[in-house]
Amino acid sequence: MAKKRPRSSPVTPMSETKIEQAPTDPTPESEPSAATQSPIQEITTYDQVPYPSYPYSASHPDRLYAMARLFGLAPKPPAESRVLELGCAAGGNLLPIAAQFPESHVVGVDLSARQIGEGQQSIEACQLKNARLLQANIAELPADLGEFDYIVCHGVFSWVPESVQQEIFRICRQHLAPSGVCYISYNTLPGWYMRNAIRGMMLKHAGTISDPVQKLTQARALLKFLVESTENEKSPYALFLKSETELLSKQSDQYLFHDHLEENNHPCFFSDFMRRAGEFQLQFLGESSLASMWMGNLPEKASQTLSGLTQDSVLSGQYSDFIRNRMFRQTLLTHREQRVDRNLTPARIADAYFRGRFVLDGDATLNLNPGVAAIFKSPSGHTIQTSEPLFKAMLVSLSEAFPGSLPMSQIMDQCQQRLQAQLLGQGEVATASMDRLGILLIQMILSGALDFSYQPDRCVSSVSAAPVATAWTRYQATQGDHVTTLRHDVLRIGKLEQNLLPLIDGTRTPEQITAATGELIQRGVLQMNSQQPLTAEQANQALRVIVANLLKQFAAQGLLIG
Repeated sequence: MAKKRPRSSPVTPMSETKIEQAPTDPTPESEPSAATQSPIQEITTYDQVPYPSYPYSASHPDRLYAMARLFGLAPKPPAESRVLELGCAAGGNLLPIAAQFPESHVVGVDLSARQIGEGQQSIEACQLKNARLLQANIAELPADLGEFDYIVCHGVFSWVPESVQQEIFRICRQHLAPSGVCYISYNTLPGWYMRNAIRGMMLKHAGTISDPVQKLTQARALLKFLVESTENEKSPYALFLKSETELLSKQSDQYLFHDHLEENNHPCFFSDFMRRAGEFQLQFLGESSLASMWMGNLPEKASQTLSGLTQDSVLSGQYSDFIRNRMFRQTLLTHREQRVDRNLTPARIADAYFRGRFVLDGDATLNLNPGVAAIFKSPSGHTIQTSEPLFKAMLVSLSEAFPGSLPMSQIMDQCQQRLQAQLLGQGEVATASMDRLGILLIQMILSGALDFSYQPDRCVSSVSAAPVATAWTRYQATQGDHVTTLRHDVLRIGKLEQNLLPLIDGTRTPEQITAATGELIQRGVLQMNSQQPLTAEQANQALRVIVANLLKQFAAQGLLIG
């Protein structure tokens, strides 16, 4: 049931000479064997139109653990935790967690026999001894499931009847460990009021059609009709129709079918969601995105008004939804008995790790002197202007470590060294304190400009003598055009990467990986294309450059482990 679309672009080597998949005779895609279909369950719409099963970084135990630690809880570390996912589809979100943490235990539940069957095949292929998938109705789970440190329910809550929503809350209360965290995503109002108008039109037009292909065809025909009919209109309604219909026209069939054409789609107000959670003795811990909680990210007047109006995090969150016209939430819950402390102090992040990239704007040369302003920009769109020496030194240290992360103590050491080296002899040696650095880091993570975790990097940012991609990554590369990074993001890959990644198993040096790629070219699996004829030595040199660049990109994208 879970929903997500890939965001990353394919990895492409930057060279005039390229390696591509050799053309082959087309073969039809095979359907899952009849053995994966259970005789006791009805065929669901997810059997008819399977939803691509991708990872959701916002639901990873690392993220849930970090948020819980930040707000004063003491959850179990992810590497040794028990994780339950409700609506796990084929395991695209859950099974990479099992592969990443062999000492953990993960359980996934989904009603779709087809998707559970695909997940079982993945478990067997990767020999995941700590993973279990169940084909079951959420309302009819076995009583012996046990206790879980993290419960994930992504892309399900809004798409099931109210009775099943109640069961989700009940499961969270009954099966969540005392200091555990559950993650539930759902559509929210008021944002979905307007989007529901488009959904209502599509259902009015195609809702009685039972065949999924015909229903999708008619729904898209209606979207096309709406866009063309309002092409020259400038009214607010026409502009809204154009924006929404153009957005939906670009989405996949699976997204359109399951997110907009399913019988159930029940957006709700955040405060109503929390009221219902409270009936099961669950309380608000936070959102998976810390930046979405911070009132300082609202317009200044709204932030000031809400800060003076209430200290209730649910009430202030509801009013911020009104201001933002919010459509979607990823809410974290914990037991009401837990003491949640949102008073963030430097001590709270003293053992955290931070990751971010910031580029000095323009052609300016960095000057760490106080009073000299510097402007930094991040790929996420944040612009930071500061004249504070410590702030400038901190941004440089983080950028030099990127894509890796740094613990707070190491950031402090590097800042002190940089400040003393550059300001010595200019009349003043800048000093920096851990408290001030902590305040700056908190400001950065609240604004969304900086990632943080309480776990060290599990991926390496450089290529070793015998590089290793995880067994899960190598398996995924043999199955299709996307893989899961160790940061739990989805990465689209091309044919070259699909053939190269399975070779990166820790038994080969980069030179041996290059030689193995050359063998694939000789066998006709891959072909080398060049804008001009190449000698054998030139072709070998081009191949070495391409493979070396790809290995560096794999490291930067979080695909290689130590």
